[in-house]
Formats: sequence, structure tokens, C-alpha cells
Amino acid sequence: MINTLRNFFWRSDIKRESARLNRTKTIISIEQSKTIGILYNVGDEKDYIAATTLFAGLQQLKKEVRTLGFIPYKDPPHYCYPRLLYDYITKKNINWYKKPSGEKIKDFINKDFDILLNLDTVHNSSLTYVYALSHAKFKLGIETDINKEFSDLIIATKDTVSMSELFNFMLDYIKMFTEK
Repeated sequence: MINTLRNFFWRSDIKRESARLNRTKTIISIEQSKTIGILYNVGDEKDYIAATTLFAGLQQLKKEVRTLGFIPYKDPPHYCYPRLLYDYITKKNINWYKKPSGEKIKDFINKDFDILLNLDTVHNSSLTYVYALSHAKFKLGIETDINKEFSDLIIATKDTVSMSELFNFMLDYIKMFTEK
């Protein structure tokens, strides 16, 4: 009963806010992009290390990469030390129906990224909320009912994939769609 009520308010909030969303949709190649946003789930230190390794590759291509990771604790663990372009959603930042709030989350949603990659493979409600309301020009996500509504490109997988596999799929698909 409680989960049904939470889902109702969560979905209602997304629908209301997304109706006001005005964004310019554009397919942009990795080479042409200047800003890339990434959403991901930080389940443990292994996930964090994998994520930072992937993101460092984009930074080496001279891209401004900003990330927003979900940490399932009230405070970030020791391995998630603060970095300039790495922000986190913790349990302190979400309300009872999993809507994230806070200045860093609002800034991430309002940032006009060239590309937004949703690398959340566990379908976290708080990350999905940010993804749905993002002002990004080109949004890519894994296939879910809610992501279908708010994505410009959906990655369908038969099996569970790792974050790095999903990241590589997304880069391949961006390349396929933007090559001439």
C-alpha cells in the first residue's frame, strides 16, 4: 500500500514537472559534444572505481563531464570523496516518495548537457527522476517503461549488463547514429 502511494506521488510529480520542461532535442556525437552528464548507481567501492575510470576516459577527450551518483546511505562512504564535478544523491537528499532535492541536484537537472548518459542498471527512482526532468539535449538510457517516455535513445538489453558494458553500448550507438 505504501509503495503504491509512493509510486503514485513520484509519477505524478514527474508528469507535472516534465509538462513544463522545454528542452532542445539534438543528436550530438561524442566528438562534437562539449558537456556530458552521467547518472549512475554507487552500490559499492567497486562500482565507484569502475565509474571514475570510465569518466576519466571522457575527460581525456577534453569533455566537461559532470556526474550524479546515487549512494544508498545517509552520508557518502570514505571512497566517495568530494570532487569538483562528481556529486551524489544520498538518503538525506530524497523525500518519502524518492524525489531528490538539493541545490546540486537542481543544478544538474537544469544543466544544458549536450549528452546525458543514464548508466543506472538497477532502476533507481531518484536517478530516474533527475533523468526525466533533465534539460539535456540528447538523453540515452536503458530500456524501462519510464525511460521510454523521456529518452531520445533507448538501449535494450536481454540480460543484466554492467555499468561499463552499458557505457560502451551507449558510445557505440551514439557513434552509429552520428556517423555520416
